[in-house]
Parts: sequence; structure tokens; C-alpha cells
Amino acid sequence: MPAARCINIDWLEMYCYEPREPRTPEYFERLGLSVSCRDYGTKHWTQVFTIRDEQGNEFMEVRRSPRHDHGEHHTILPDNACTLRLVNRYCYYDTAAWIMSDFIFKHGYLIRRIFRLDLALDLKVFDSGDKPESVMRRIVRHKYAKVYQSDRTVHGADHWNDCDDNSISWGKKKSMVVTRFYNKSLELAQVKDKPWIRQAWFEAGLIDDPIAPIVLDKSGKVVGDPVWRLEFQINSSARGWFVAEGDHKNDYVEHTLEAYWNRPLLQQAFACLCDHYFNFRIFEPGKTKYDCAPKIL
Repeated sequence: MPAARCINIDWLEMYCYEPREPRTPEYFERLGLSVSCRDYGTKHWTQVFTIRDEQGNEFMEVRRSPRHDHGEHHTILPDNACTLRLVNRYCYYDTAAWIMSDFIFKHGYLIRRIFRLDLALDLKVFDSGDKPESVMRRIVRHKYAKVYQSDRTVHGADHWNDCDDNSISWGKKKSMVVTRFYNKSLELAQVKDKPWIRQAWFEAGLIDDPIAPIVLDKSGKVVGDPVWRLEFQINSSARGWFVAEGDHKNDYVEHTLEAYWNRPLLQQAFACLCDHYFNFRIFEPGKTKYDCAPKIL
């Protein structure tokens, strides 16, 4: 059987304009929705609140009312500018992009652009048979050389006998795309457990028990085969991707919500991103990168 894969949106945030009637917490409360307001805003927004669904779960975070007061963080954003962020649990629905789109049009917002979208694929082994932890080790030790995005950051543990690197990212914060490759099981165990992610892994066949917690041994490593994540953070400067196969070769796919409507479309976008941003060559001293053999994962 082919190796299990789990592809999802992990972050979805839109930059929009409000309609003539401001979409304040009071507006949503009049519609019967529960709203939780933050006691303070952010350096760019004076008002931040979270809307809950009918079951009382957090659903949508709204940041609105740009700061125009004089000071270090004042903005020139229009008065009706805002951002809408689908909370992480809802991002793992099959129709996350459709849910966001439905909310936007139901409440009369005008879409300006996708502010940030994280597209993630979780796996235990590459198609080539390589284990993610082995690939990580070879990347860090420059056995494999990345073709694009030279800026990188590596995180891990420094043991007496060796280094245990578990996370690497490429690109700058303001890059159009930031690439991340990391041990997701370890992150869930060390930072914050998210049951909906374990449920997604179970549905995809990556794990056999969605309820069992992730266990670490005495050295802090995941017991068993960990799930690793390859993730692309797509920022607001993105405009679209090229489809590189079949009759639609070189067709341009716009970076809009419709491009991420369902999982087959997520796979298409992911393949385009992976082809460019997770591209490696087997390093050979004295040779240019294009003369080195590609590492097919």
C-alpha cells in the first residue's frame, strides 16, 4: 500500500474590508452569536475578538479598527480594514476555505487578499523510502543542498554524542513563501497537544489510535515512529502558482480561496510549492548545484 499522507490547511487568515455597517462584537451578538473580546488590541488593531460556533467552540478571530493614533505603531490602513482568521480546529475540516468564504459573504465583507495561508503535509516516510529524521540529518550536514531559499534556521537538542535536530525553516519572515520541515509529533508533545490533528492523522492512516497521547522517552524523543510535517507558509505577496502537468501545463492558478476549496486542490497547490521550495541536490564538492544529481524524495 502507498504510504499514508495527511494534507491540510493549518492557518487561514484573510485581509478584508467591512461593509458600511461596522462588524463589531455587538453586530454578531445581535445575530445570536457568542463573542469573546480581548481586553486589549494589538499594535496595529484596537479591537480583537473571537466568535464562537453553536457548540461554544472558538470559530473565527476578528481584528478590526486600525490604530490611527500617533505613535510608533500607527497605521494608514482604511478605517474599514480588518483581518479574519479561522481558528486552527476549523482549518482541519475538508472545506476550510469554503467555510471562510461562506462567513465572508454571509456578513458582507469584501475580500482584498489572502493575508496568510499555511499548507501542510504530514508523513512518516517519503515515497523514496527515506525516513524524515534521516533526511533532516543529511540536510543539516549538507549531504543534500537546497536549490532555493538560502536563509535557514535549525532547532534541536545538543547531546553529548550527537545533535538531534528536529526542525528547520527556510526563508525570511517577509518572504512570499516560508518553508518548514519539522517533527510534528514532538511539537504536539512539547508545546500544545491538538486532538483534532491527531484525529486527522487517524483518518489518513498515519496513526492507529487518535486518543492515545504522544509519549516521550527519557531523552525527550518520541516513542515509536513520529509524524513529520512539511509546511509552506504563503504570505500576502503571493499571487498564484503554475500547473505543470497534463493539458493545463503552464496555466496560472490564482492564489485565492477557490484554489484551496478541497483536498485535491490542496494537493495540486502543494505539489507546485514542493517542486520549487523543497528541491534538493546531492552535494558534491567542486560542482555547481545544477551539475549535482537531484535528490528525489
